[in-house]
Amino acid sequence: MSDLRDILEAVAQTLRKPVSRCELYDPNVCDYEVEHGWQPVAISGFPFTREVAFRRSKRKVILFANPEFLCMKVKGDRSGPVFSLGRPDRVLFQQEVTRYPRGDRSWPVYASEEVAATEIDSALQSENLAAAVDRLLRNASDGLHLRPDEVVLYFQPPEPATVLKTIDLLLPMTGETKPRSLPADAHMVPKQLRGLLPLLKRWGAPDDAERGRILESASKRALQKLVSTVEPHFNEIDVYLRSFDSLPMPEAAIALGTLAECASEARLLLARETKNNS
Repeated sequence: MSDLRDILEAVAQTLRKPVSRCELYDPNVCDYEVEHGWQPVAISGFPFTREVAFRRSKRKVILFANPEFLCMKVKGDRSGPVFSLGRPDRVLFQQEVTRYPRGDRSWPVYASEEVAATEIDSALQSENLAAAVDRLLRNASDGLHLRPDEVVLYFQPPEPATVLKTIDLLLPMTGETKPRSLPADAHMVPKQLRGLLPLLKRWGAPDDAERGRILESASKRALQKLVSTVEPHFNEIDVYLRSFDSLPMPEAAIALGTLAECASEARLLLARETKNNS
């Protein structure tokens, strides 16, 4: 089997998109343990080390690759049950709930206990899903995961052309990406922190990888403005988040915590740039 990183490089060249380095320890392709309190070390499999991100048909598409697997994420508006085909999603707690017969094959379907069987049965009637399964799932190593607001495929394409065709198969399974909006409970945020809420539309990505891409593509001036605006409120945000103690945090509080984390990462990027230029 070819090194899937080489296939990703070829796909990126065809799309005229840059390939970024990453280090993503995804439990669906890599077993790992954490050493020294923070450093993940692979026990089996490999972390994803190459990444390509772009937009297609008003959806965000992200490709990750390690030597053995390529992961394709298509992000967009997606309602409906969360479930997996072919392999359980190890990011979520799932168990086999039914089978999905297609031709001479029958694929296992996995979901958590909270997902109603009737919802899954209805979703399995989708023509888009049937087309994707028939053309994408080839063996027991492949897995198709329908998560909230994204569809994710782990597979081992034999050539770059297969990857390009796969993009077009997954796109119809999500709707157009909606602009990030303010949390519905934003009015509950303390008055002294409400001025930070508009920043969430640009910087409030909850996904670490997506937030990293936003920061890396931002100008130095934009990063400086983010840090200078949010940093003076670090203590107030911390006090607000701690006020919930063991109670569930509202959506707006979680978003503010993400914003503070984003500003901290921006500060580190600026410090690194200053050091490299000195």
